[in-house]
Amino acid sequence: MELGYQLKITIKGSHPPIWRRVIVPGKINFQDLDDIIEDLFGWTHDHLYEFCDRKSGRRFQPSDDEYFWNTESVENLIDDCFIKGEKWTYTYDFGDDWVHDILVEDVVPYKERFAKVLRSKGPYMIEDCGGLWGFYESYIDEAEPFDIEIANHQFEQFPIEAKAFVRIGEDYEYFGTPEGDWGEFGEDSFEQHMKKMLEENPKEMLQQYFSGLQNARNTADEWIEENKEFLSRDFYLKDVYSSYTKDNLKLIAQMNGFSGYSKLKKSELADWLVKKMLEESHMADIVEDIIPEEGEVIQLIINRPEGIWITEPALEQSFFLSNYGAFNDEVGVMRLPKDVREMYRNVNTTECQKRRLEKDKIRKYCNSAVELYGVVPISEVAVIYRHYTGNDILVKQLKKIALEYTTDNRVTVRGRYLVHMDIDDEDMELILEDQEGNPYYIPDTEEEFLIYGNADEETIEQLDEVKFSKWLEEELNLDVVCGFTIAKHILLCIKLNYEEEALMEILDVLVSNMGIPELSTKQKRKVKKKLSELCKNTRLYSYSGHTLNEIEAKM
Repeated sequence: MELGYQLKITIKGSHPPIWRRVIVPGKINFQDLDDIIEDLFGWTHDHLYEFCDRKSGRRFQPSDDEYFWNTESVENLIDDCFIKGEKWTYTYDFGDDWVHDILVEDVVPYKERFAKVLRSKGPYMIEDCGGLWGFYESYIDEAEPFDIEIANHQFEQFPIEAKAFVRIGEDYEYFGTPEGDWGEFGEDSFEQHMKKMLEENPKEMLQQYFSGLQNARNTADEWIEENKEFLSRDFYLKDVYSSYTKDNLKLIAQMNGFSGYSKLKKSELADWLVKKMLEESHMADIVEDIIPEEGEVIQLIINRPEGIWITEPALEQSFFLSNYGAFNDEVGVMRLPKDVREMYRNVNTTECQKRRLEKDKIRKYCNSAVELYGVVPISEVAVIYRHYTGNDILVKQLKKIALEYTTDNRVTVRGRYLVHMDIDDEDMELILEDQEGNPYYIPDTEEEFLIYGNADEETIEQLDEVKFSKWLEEELNLDVVCGFTIAKHILLCIKLNYEEEALMEILDVLVSNMGIPELSTKQKRKVKKKLSELCKNTRLYSYSGHTLNEIEAKM
């Protein structure tokens, strides 16, 4: 069940109180919540901010600025922190010192991916006015009135993508705590390493990362083999939940939309929660939303009761494993309790799998659409879906799936558009201007359309990135990592309509950063010729997926 958090946010010290009551969607982080609060009160994103849990003292801040110390990242999900009845503070602008009291009034079923204002009192605030005293003394008459209808309309235009669910709980005693080996990368995420690629040596970064993964896998396999007899013993969901703190258990209850547990003691709550989580109808709802990649991992774990090694991102993206699994983060081994495995087999019916496949197909349509067009109205994707399948799909349904099921983060939803993650707002506007009046390129078959965003082992050779990568490997004597990295960056720039001269400059930067010897004059001539060919035959975002050659042929 999808959840939202009903918050009452009040400007501390305001009299009469200036406040907003709002529902925010679950699976957002504190940075998303900051955006919502700033829009609610008229702040302009010009100052630093901080969230603080008044009970525990935990603080969340937006940067590594030296001003902050002993704080946590705003990339943390509010779902891991917000519990009904808790009080938080949000401080904006440490000069004027605007303190907002936040009360988590309730956790409610909420399917929308945007904030919704329920009630409000008081106007928008005014930036840099000297704080609360200055606002009342000199500026209150200039404050613009807050309009709920306008605010909600604006929120609806910019839905927030669901973030990966962060696992909760501690290590489980019955797992043991052998040492893990993550190589030189430690336990940082894949995304963090990718961001460093153009700042350091991409080839070395990738090689180190995958070396670290292999070391981790080997360590996990050895640990499983050494403890196989012990790990083969049956354990149950109650064993897992008994190792959680009461706050962990309450968080699981909230995330699953349960109520009526506030007066239960920890042991009672664990027993109660086990029964609720193992109800067939409840698990069926969760299993139906599993994406294929997640389903493959779950099936592997079910087939191997002693556990398998999985990566942190795989765990964080799985609501099912985060709720039902037992994970040892020392060695990265995930197991599933016996009663969970049995219930999963019961609910994972043919009909359930069929519905999952249909959702996944729609997800693939979204992936292909942004790969072909860069920016595309969601309504147009619905038209393309009907063109190939003969079936109608509601724009609202398509938008929901785009927000929740594109776990590779390739697709972003901005207002009524699907947008490729690598396209910023400025490029988005330019692409839309260029696309105006141009019909979208529609491949002859559905299979061809879906290849663009969802190539598999059999079709990946057809992708421009792979073809160009192989050409670079052969002509410039590059290895696979360097070839594909350069091909991916250059082709994105081509799709964005970069001039050939700019493409050569970008290539020089990539070559330098990778520690590749400077290209010879002969090699540069070959590359220029290849880039000229690619510019004419690559499907461009600005031409709605058509190539330059196709456009010129129609003139």
